[in-house]
Amino acid sequence: MTTAQGRLADAGKRPAMSSRPRRRPRFNSAYLFVAPSVILIAVFIAEPILQSGWMSLHDWTIGEATHRFVGLANYTALFHDTRFWNALRVTVVYTWSSRSGRCCSAWRSRPPAQDDVVFLAAASRYFFRSSRHWSSSASSGSFFSTRRSA
Repeated sequence: MTTAQGRLADAGKRPAMSSRPRRRPRFNSAYLFVAPSVILIAVFIAEPILQSGWMSLHDWTIGEATHRFVGLANYTALFHDTRFWNALRVTVVYTWSSRSGRCCSAWRSRPPAQDDVVFLAAASRYFFRSSRHWSSSASSGSFFSTRRSA
């Protein structure tokens, strides 16, 4: 038998099992460290968001035993309401004007030797960080800040 024929014959055979025992998969302990955060996020962030989404699809009146499912009718009524569009416009104007006013007041009080590029980068970082704060606090329903500015 030639070498090529020997290789073909050996290719069909199963390799011999090694004498080493198979290793068990290791438990990754990182899951234990991440689990409390995941549980807290699920309970205090994800569940209220899902619950409010579910409640928005119903005619929810406090004190009633049953709540009638209305689907997207609440949203169509909201988008046809002029008070909603006025409130949205006032909120956007107030938010952007107060944030841009903060950035401009910080620009006037900067040291004269500071580089403009570095300052603009820091001001934009402050602006976007504070706008994330306002969007998250507005979505959670806490419209008034309890922190007093100096």
